[in-house]
Amino acid sequence: MSTQDKNSGYSGYSMSRRAVAAEEAGAFPLSHWTKAAILDAIEDPEVRKKAATLTVAELRDQVLVPAGYHHMGKFAKAVDFYTVEQPTSTDALIHTPAKRTPKAEKPKETDRWMVISWTAWEGNYRRWRKPVEHTAVAHVVGNTGKATIAYRRGDTTHYKLSFRVERELPGRPASDDPVWDEVTD
Repeated sequence: MSTQDKNSGYSGYSMSRRAVAAEEAGAFPLSHWTKAAILDAIEDPEVRKKAATLTVAELRDQVLVPAGYHHMGKFAKAVDFYTVEQPTSTDALIHTPAKRTPKAEKPKETDRWMVISWTAWEGNYRRWRKPVEHTAVAHVVGNTGKATIAYRRGDTTHYKLSFRVERELPGRPASDDPVWDEVTD
């Protein structure tokens, strides 16, 4: 048994022998065809000058033509190969301006103070755990579900929790505001 031609259809482990021959003939995968590579392959200097004003996508659409497929890589993936079709004149290259859509305006962040409530399970052991209702004054920015719990003394705690809105407040309540007497946290 001969071990000399163990992988006879492949050149190393990266591409088939026919893919190597196609690259030697000037056909390459689409990933190889950058703007510089396409411009280098165009022979006419006037056409090359006009082609330099086009985008890579326009050049690929107008200048490259399929030249078959070859197997490449460890798993012998079929990859399309392309060659450059020489444009006959500068009129053959057409620049199509990109249609730009206006950017959607970002929704305005809402800055709200509210009284929120949530239920949490409390207790040391599973059989002694019970649901406990909490109420707090919170600062909520946007619609993210992130609430910053505020305390009367000025401290804050950040939570991302599922909460119910009891009522909205016009702003941060003062430390002597009666709303602080309603909250449990």
